[in-house]
Amino acid sequence: MKFFNVINENMNKYIKKHIEDLERVRPEQDRINFLRLDMNENPIGLPEDYFSNIISKITPELIAMYPEPSHLINSLKKYLNVESENIMITNGSDEAIKSIFEIFGADNKKMLAVYPSFEMYSVYSKMYNMKIDLVNYDEDFSVDYLKICEKIDKDTAIISLLNPNNPIGTVYKEEEVIEIIQKAKKNNAIVIIDEAYHYFYDKSFLYLVKEYDNVVILRTFSKLCSIAGLRIGYVVGSTKMINYLEKIRQTFNVNSVGLYFAKSIIDDDYIIDYLIKSEKDGKDYLINSLRNNNYNYFYGNGNYVFIKPNRPIVDIVDDLKHNMILVKKYSTPILADYIRISTGDINSMSKFFKKFLELDNK
Repeated sequence: MKFFNVINENMNKYIKKHIEDLERVRPEQDRINFLRLDMNENPIGLPEDYFSNIISKITPELIAMYPEPSHLINSLKKYLNVESENIMITNGSDEAIKSIFEIFGADNKKMLAVYPSFEMYSVYSKMYNMKIDLVNYDEDFSVDYLKICEKIDKDTAIISLLNPNNPIGTVYKEEEVIEIIQKAKKNNAIVIIDEAYHYFYDKSFLYLVKEYDNVVILRTFSKLCSIAGLRIGYVVGSTKMINYLEKIRQTFNVNSVGLYFAKSIIDDDYIIDYLIKSEKDGKDYLINSLRNNNYNYFYGNGNYVFIKPNRPIVDIVDDLKHNMILVKKYSTPILADYIRISTGDINSMSKFFKKFLELDNK
């Protein structure tokens, strides 16, 4: 034991102080048999026949080879109407975020974002010893983009815009985003437009990467496309931006099975339309059920709805979990009175709401 204590004491001399102080909260494990409405995944995944058809085409040769992302890039090139050199495939959009911070983050520079937002932006800011500058949501769940513009200065290195926002679901207008980008450019700052939830909203800012070299668009196959477990995302940016990102990319950062699934989905208009309709129908069902039962709720443009239960949050979340249903709760003051439900197909929403209604009124 003394030997290990000496090692720990010596290690403390070398570790960066901001890494030593970094706290991480990992996602809950052992979720396989639950109705999972807590992390904005598709609760039932891809249709079984579609899934089985893809699996039947995955050969021993495919997984014996090192992964080749060029096939997916070629499909995305057509799908997005950009060039191959404007795309990089990543291990989920999470890797893309970290890569951007690795290149553009700097000690004591600022990362600017709204609050609340996707927590990994804050985590990577701390990991790269940056200052975190936040614009808070108002009580009516709106955020003033002018407050973001006002905070952009020479110390700002990275600006994070989620469109739609996670967790609240708000979106930005075109003129708002352009004003933020232009001020960022004057101050040599990078603007990340995170479109993880773009399939649930019909407006994309993808075209802006052709006009501004300080903009990157992030997307993922984890949400609507239903392959979160395969960890595939991508970045779209200027040729120069993608070249920077490629310099620090691991040689083989994604897996062959994930690439195959992602390409199959992008090449199939039917499956994307089917998944969009399935989530929309389920979300409409849930909203109508909440309205008909006089619940206080709100929703934005993502695949999630917030509900204010009658019972204490901790009690209803625990009771739902005991009944094999996972939902999300927040400590953030503006969201502390609500649970968040990831929306999916009608059957999943019906199963949730019937049990929720029973538990919330017992």
